[in-house]
Amino acid sequence: QLRNARVGNDYMSLSGTSMATPVCAGIVALMLEANDKLTPDEVKKLLMKNAKSLSGPSKNDQGSGLADARESVIKAL
Repeated sequence: QLRNARVGNDYMSLSGTSMATPVCAGIVALMLEANDKLTPDEVKKLLMKNAKSLSGPSKNDQGSGLADARESVIKAL
């Protein structure tokens, strides 16, 4: 099952919102740990502003791009 998605023996490469949600939630948790005064709107703006732009044919389907956890947490301080 999903043999084409396997990466090595222990991992699978998956995509979509169901995969992005827990990663994004983890970044938000780190941001709020760094600065618990952030509002939900501020968190969203920081995530979007610090996302790395993607290129390629599906660029328009990628929202703001690839979330940059490090930059988002640094800018949250």
